[in-house]
Amino acid sequence: MEYRGRAFSTIFVMMIYVVMWSSGSLTFNYFHLITLIFFCLIGWWMGNQYDKVKFHSEKDQLTNLYNRRFVQIIAPKLLALALRKSKKLCISFVDVDNFKPINDNYGHEVGDKILHDIASVITKVTRENDIVARWGGDEILIISPLLTAKKPKDLNQRIQEKLTEVSQRNRINVSVSIGTAIFPDDGISFSELVKKADRNMYLYKAAKKEKHEDGSKFSRKFPNVAKY
Repeated sequence: MEYRGRAFSTIFVMMIYVVMWSSGSLTFNYFHLITLIFFCLIGWWMGNQYDKVKFHSEKDQLTNLYNRRFVQIIAPKLLALALRKSKKLCISFVDVDNFKPINDNYGHEVGDKILHDIASVITKVTRENDIVARWGGDEILIISPLLTAKKPKDLNQRIQEKLTEVSQRNRINVSVSIGTAIFPDDGISFSELVKKADRNMYLYKAAKKEKHEDGSKFSRKFPNVAKY
């Protein structure tokens, strides 16, 4: 979403001056030119203040992602659009693995940086019209509207691959668990889709944990066998 308050307010002031000049209410001279510039600056400043208020009402300050309030406003509109165009919509629920131990062992400042880096990665690998929002804590929600396929192709894989760079850069193992839900296959309301995606995320996280524990048991039993 773009913030255009500065442009709109400045253009509005200029249009008023053009209308007044065209109607003969103003004569184009040096004084009126200075006045026009002055009021354009005032309009730009007012538009800038509006943009700041709008930004903080929609964005999460830590990650620069959209916030939960914005998602709850925009989601019903995106669902209605998908229904009208007979398209799919995908909700992806992202949860950071072992985020509490990261905060406990390295401090909240490092935890905040990890969360910011993860948000940056997800923003880069998603489509331009996808909505990426911080849902709460270490949870991130991705809304992918107007899909022809069932879900964004290889989104999970692209995120996990990019997180390898985050792990190397911070020297901390960083990974996420992702669950998805598809409109209208898994639900027709936003709350239904979020619950389904959340449930699928926890199933995926549990499966990863079980696989990891099996691998650890295997390594302890056969310490000389390398894992691939």
